[in-house]
Amino acid sequence: MFLLIIDALFKLMDIHCVNSATSSVTIDMMRSTLASDGLPETVVSDYGSHFGSSEFRSFLQKNGIKHTTSAPDHFSTNGLIERAVQTFKQGMKKQGGGSVDPKLARFLLSYYRASLPQSNSSKSSPGWLASMFLCIRASCVCNQPDKLSLC
Repeated sequence: MFLLIIDALFKLMDIHCVNSATSSVTIDMMRSTLASDGLPETVVSDYGSHFGSSEFRSFLQKNGIKHTTSAPDHFSTNGLIERAVQTFKQGMKKQGGGSVDPKLARFLLSYYRASLPQSNSSKSSPGWLASMFLCIRASCVCNQPDKLSLC
């Protein structure tokens, strides 16, 4: 089972292999992603019970994150995640055999390489990605100094 987290602005995804879809597991995986990428203003999710739990709502509230649920039949809301799920499934099939963790790492590396703008400069894609995340974190720090910790 996987938890897909997508940045709606940059259309980049982070994927976690999880054993269950509980609110505590979801919170732990989101903490991991948010610790490296910064805190969003809003999280959009489906109506899964782990997203509607008091524990999950409390986590978002403590971090000053708004929570919105998507309408099941509203394509513009669900289209991004549905497309990401299809991309992920197809990409994992292309990774061949082996255990899940190396396959997931290979998929994410190829996904990020394909998602980043191509350039003739000497900067590598991972370097560009790191500088992009640093800029995002810097803007989070400057604009929302009260949201620097993950509760």
